[in-house]
Amino acid sequence: MLIVGVMLHAFIERAGAYHVAGVGYPTIEAIVTGLLTDPAFLLLLFAAKLAATALALGTGASGGVFAPGLFLGAALGAGYAQALDALWPALGIEPVVLALAGMAALVGATTAAVVTAIVMVLELTHGYAALLPIVLSVVARLRWCACG
Repeated sequence: MLIVGVMLHAFIERAGAYHVAGVGYPTIEAIVTGLLTDPAFLLLLFAAKLAATALALGTGASGGVFAPGLFLGAALGAGYAQALDALWPALGIEPVVLALAGMAALVGATTAAVVTAIVMVLELTHGYAALLPIVLSVVARLRWCACG
């Protein structure tokens, strides 16, 4: 847990917020509302939350996969969208849409409850306009991971 503590201290010193501490709903909200947009920082958030979750669960601390899945999916989806938008601005990619799609895909992948993941992300965010990308991301995950 010393590593998690060092990460938290580094985030509060450099970014002004803990970001990877606890559930992470404030950071998810900042990603979904477009306040956090730097693709490198979003990738850093993804890596840090993944490490913090793995370390916490690996040491026997309490925790789950739902909220970290939302966080990881939002950070990875928005970071991917920002990177694509920087490379090809003519595409007009909305980072919020890919953040929602990432949230549903990661929660669906970690819980194996894909319809539930779609409905929960839609209900949590009221992002009904992103229904098609959300469904496509979860279905792509199903097709890709179909093992038998």
